[in-house]
Amino acid sequence: MRFTCKFLNPDTDERKSIVTSLTAAECRSIESLRKHKGDDTAEVTAEACALRRAYSEVPDGFRHVEPPTLVISQ
Repeated sequence: MRFTCKFLNPDTDERKSIVTSLTAAECRSIESLRKHKGDDTAEVTAEACALRRAYSEVPDGFRHVEPPTLVISQ
């Protein structure tokens, strides 16, 4: 699964888009959640994983401005 995460630095108005992919283990976990807890729980968890990865790539001061967008699904 691949997501696009959009960020904004509120101090400078600079914007960044980060494309991040979930690992194979994370994808398996998401599919297991989908089976056992439903689509909503799986989608929120996948978005949280994507944001966690994306935040590790943007400089301090940036905040996400909208939920991650799914680009490619397995």
